[in-house]
Amino acid sequence: MPAGTPCGHATLFNAQLLSMQLRAGMSDPAPPRDTIVLIRRTKKRWFNHHDDIFAMIRKHADSAGLKAVVYGDNPVPGFNETRQLFSRAYIVVAPHGAGESNLIFSQPGTILVEALCYYKTGEVNFCYEHMAQVLGHRYNGLLFDKQCMNITAADVEPVVKYYVGKLKR
Repeated sequence: MPAGTPCGHATLFNAQLLSMQLRAGMSDPAPPRDTIVLIRRTKKRWFNHHDDIFAMIRKHADSAGLKAVVYGDNPVPGFNETRQLFSRAYIVVAPHGAGESNLIFSQPGTILVEALCYYKTGEVNFCYEHMAQVLGHRYNGLLFDKQCMNITAADVEPVVKYYVGKLKR
């Protein structure tokens, strides 16, 4: 296994090697990226409008023949279930948080739509942007004055609609 790195500072080689090792042996060829994953957090930085966001995601997923799945943290799914789900992810929509670390299981080209949060100092943590880039994913950060918890389906929809529209199925 590759060496660990500090949070938000994954090295290109280590992150890609770890991702390849974690996805190895799952299936050959790789599973189709046919799922939009919405991460649901219950302890910190959750979406107040989660149900509306999921309904919007489901609408766009259905229109393109994709699945829409909620990945929750209560309880956290097992390792194999998590690995399988994220390896099939086409888009992952999430409030900033540890659940995004599961992108390590996703295939290059997966799209991360992250609702960013301001810290009390006014700073924003872009560690998952860096991770997404290192893994060969596409990244879309959503940053509004209203804080990440208050992001609505209307805020997320343009990005989801754009990428679903890019599919050729």
